[in-house]
Amino acid sequence: MVKQNKLKSSAGFTLVEILVVVTIFVVLISSSSALVSDNTVREDLDANAKQAIDFLNRAHNYAVNAYYGDDWGVKTLNDNTDCYSGSKIGDCLILYKGKTYATRSNAYDEILLFNGSVYLDANQTNEFYFERISGWLSTTTGELTEQALVLTSNIGTQTTVSTTPVGLVY
Repeated sequence: MVKQNKLKSSAGFTLVEILVVVTIFVVLISSSSALVSDNTVREDLDANAKQAIDFLNRAHNYAVNAYYGDDWGVKTLNDNTDCYSGSKIGDCLILYKGKTYATRSNAYDEILLFNGSVYLDANQTNEFYFERISGWLSTTTGELTEQALVLTSNIGTQTTVSTTPVGLVY
């Protein structure tokens, strides 16, 4: 009988093979975390746009139903002290009772504060209101045109919420 020498074994991995596998895992994990981050910001932007649509629809419905017997409007504010929640000042929409933001009855104000990853463009200053009973969109300039709110994420993606002259929000 021949005895085999068991001192030499080929089982196991070399250091180079282990480093290659670890490198592949690091690349996969880092690229997937970037994708998850981008998707999270886009979903946050969509959620804020839906909240803005709900806010504008609420103003329209209040006006159509003559809630508290008045017109209702929405004002966009950028980094304004009226956009205050707890200790945070930022961009917001304010739902107000009345024809203009300046002459509103601020006891009825509702504030939609955008979080830090979604903001309004700095030069976007929209103020529009819906007329009582008819629900038609009016502006302080007297022009009946479609108005839009442009929401921007911190990665640069944008979404637009528009309102037609008859009060349709999309």
